[in-house]
Amino acid sequence: MQLLVAFSLISLIIQLVSASVSTSVVGGTPVPAGSFPYYVHLFNPTCGGSLIHPDIVLTAAHCTSFVGRTVSIGAKRLDGNGAESKLVIGTLVHPAFNATGNEENDIRLLRLQNPSSAALVELNTNSLIPALDSKVDVMGFGKTSETGVLSFTLQQVQVTVQDYEVCQTMPNMNILGDRNTQICAGELVGGKDSCDGDSGGPLLVAGTNLQVGIVSVGIGCARVNTSAIYTKVSAYDEFIQNGICELSSFPPARCGPSAAPSWQPSLAPSITSMPSGTPSISSEPTVSASPTISDDDEERCLFRCLCR
Repeated sequence: MQLLVAFSLISLIIQLVSASVSTSVVGGTPVPAGSFPYYVHLFNPTCGGSLIHPDIVLTAAHCTSFVGRTVSIGAKRLDGNGAESKLVIGTLVHPAFNATGNEENDIRLLRLQNPSSAALVELNTNSLIPALDSKVDVMGFGKTSETGVLSFTLQQVQVTVQDYEVCQTMPNMNILGDRNTQICAGELVGGKDSCDGDSGGPLLVAGTNLQVGIVSVGIGCARVNTSAIYTKVSAYDEFIQNGICELSSFPPARCGPSAAPSWQPSLAPSITSMPSGTPSISSEPTVSASPTISDDDEERCLFRCLCR
């Protein structure tokens, strides 16, 4: 009898531990120590990002500019404890970002005051990656269910790249824009997904550090026959590389000697669009934090069903 009771108690403990582990962003698991050192946690509102250059962070345009705010690099806890803290002093949002429609061109760069020593994520430039039906990893501190709360620990979940045309037939998926600039990923049976608060975080080829997407928008979280939309990184390689040259205090050699920014670091640059559509930063600084949606709009966007 005592042996039976002991076995029952052990079984109950295992069930409880398994249940606690399976409740995450939605349907994911806690990120192991040492994984994703390039993940950047953005505070108030909660968003994610990735370190793509020592002083440049890649995130979603619909997340606020974060100029004047501190971000945490390599964060594994929602409070940022144990992570590397850096101040954001500049931002560059895509000039064609559609803030009032389907959020196309949902991509933004942030400039840090000082360079980080963390490892950088690898950016995908191949338009054929990720392949249809391949697995991708997404992570963040977002809600653990559609009506739940933010996760205190960084979570990761693996989902499947879906056919873009199939995604267009899903209920309420009128948020889709262009298959060349967006990725549709999720599980048709539901149960696994990014959610509110994961916006801006990286989408990686499963089991690698190759970033293929940025968490953008979705209808609810982890619903059946509904997938999330991610900004396709390879479609914005020119925007990203030019942005690094213009924003960084330590631009790569390929940028040339005139790449160092001439604007004051406490101000965000204004943006113009060249004939090709490639954004550039004007040499004259402006006092506006960012030519995009307000912080109030972002707070509304973060916690509604459409935005992540």
